[in-house]
Amino acid sequence: MVGELCAGFARHFPHVELELLFPIMEDVSRLVLDGKAQIGVMWRQENLPPELGFKTIGWAPLKLVCGKGHPLAQTRVDWEDLKRHRQLMVTVRNESAERHRLRVAAEVWWVESHWVIMQILRHGVGWALVPAHIVESSPVASELAIPELEFDEGEWPVALEVVWHKQKPSGPAAEWLRRRLTTMKLGATPDHPGA
Repeated sequence: MVGELCAGFARHFPHVELELLFPIMEDVSRLVLDGKAQIGVMWRQENLPPELGFKTIGWAPLKLVCGKGHPLAQTRVDWEDLKRHRQLMVTVRNESAERHRLRVAAEVWWVESHWVIMQILRHGVGWALVPAHIVESSPVASELAIPELEFDEGEWPVALEVVWHKQKPSGPAAEWLRRRLTTMKLGATPDHPGA
């Protein structure tokens, strides 16, 4: 998706510089608010600042993942099992409620990257909720397990959204990019799996 989008941008705006940043998800809204980015793509935040406009462009299912040697990989897992084992979570840089939204376990390790989390999981250190596309494309996927769950089918879709500042005008290149992003439909929706 990113490569195709950038190729289209290069054809339409061959002389416009483009900078792609990959901050921690909650920092995306801060970059847009501060005018350091014109457009952001991020996981849905429960408390999005009112100055930002947004549009959902898709849903990314999260998979519960652990190393093949981890105790959770050996049995059907119930909710209480998750509470007893270390959870690895992507950190954010402030102490908002967003930081703890998907927290289940009593003990959590905070890491800035899903890719690093996957490297830690393969050594049996804990479990994590990781976007399915990252699990599927990880070079360590063969060393990981997706435990069978007692309490549901194991897919928790999280909305992916495009955000922009409502009061700051965008130039033609940013407008083109925002229109392209907001017409994309990625992944499954909660109502239409595989759509």
